Amino acid sequence: MATITTPRKSVAVNPLKQSQPLGAALAFLGLKGIMPLFHGSQGCTAFAKVMLVRHFREAIPLSTTAMTEVSTILGGEENVEQAILTLVEKSKPSIIGLCTTGLTETRGDDMTGILQNIRKRHPELHDLPIIFVSTPDFKGALQDGFAATVESIVKELPRLGEVRPNQITLLVSPAFAPGDIQEIKEIVAAFGLSAIAVPDLSLSLDGHLDDSANTVTSGGTTLAELREIGSSIYTVALGESMRGAAVALQTQFGIPYEVFPSLSNLDAVDSFFRRTGRPEWCTCPPTNTAINALSYKMPCWIPTSFLGASRCLWPWSQIYSGQPFTFCKVWGLKSRQQSPPQNRHCSNNCLWQM
Repeated sequence: MATITTPRKSVAVNPLKQSQPLGAALAFLGLKGIMPLFHGSQGCTAFAKVMLVRHFREAIPLSTTAMTEVSTILGGEENVEQAILTLVEKSKPSIIGLCTTGLTETRGDDMTGILQNIRKRHPELHDLPIIFVSTPDFKGALQDGFAATVESIVKELPRLGEVRPNQITLLVSPAFAPGDIQEIKEIVAAFGLSAIAVPDLSLSLDGHLDDSANTVTSGGTTLAELREIGSSIYTVALGESMRGAAVALQTQFGIPYEVFPSLSNLDAVDSFFRRTGRPEWCTCPPTNTAINALSYKMPCWIPTSFLGASRCLWPWSQIYSGQPFTFCKVWGLKSRQQSPPQNRHCSNNCLWQM
């Protein structure tokens, strides 16, 4: 005779763990023309794919190196090489996102050496970006893999270029859904700024229908946009987990940043609006950096890392125009050690007041 058991919990508990590779795959899916590649067994990839398909109700491009018992013991370099060559031939991705799983992390595959050997044997892969992320699923969770992936993206793909005063970079954590990202981009655009969102799920997992079937992501941040991140004037990190990526951009390109832990309350949203609406995002070059005349036609703020506190810059016409220099003309003085005059201060909109 059947026994009917009445559960006492008011919620359904899902015991499945949201691991780092799942977060890495989600971050990669925000880039256009990418194919995420799991270096591990087929089961690891199938699990992540099922989770993403059930959540977004969309076809999810995801591939695997299909490690077996034999290849796990002997090494997975041949599997990685064959998987990359197959993807290039059949899917023709603009970017390949390679992440590890618990199986290959436990074995200890030298992924950096493997990728170097593959590129040596196949010169045709020289121009293909292959972003590698270490994502062991026996530690951390989805947000850790997501954050590690975004950090790898901003370390490998951006290039140094001429600063664009109206361009900012949005580093978006996994706490934001595609609709949230779209709304944030519209807010930034309303202030006359152009935003490059990394990753941009609002263009890839927003439920749109393509005219034809695609084996890679049909939307998201393009490779060209990722190259231009080094020209952004400012970085807005949405979520504390994005701090590492923001710091990486500051270290590489001297781009100042601000981290917003969330945008889920009135104070946080007000702070975001105040920061987005301020036009003083042009920055001072780091010390020992020689550059030519600045093209900014507005007063500027010096990032905290330069002088230890935010300071106001003279307008562009009063900065040594056309001449290389190693530091900015701050407070009308030529020495960083001198104190600012007492009769001058900056107002909220960074205009000089006497």
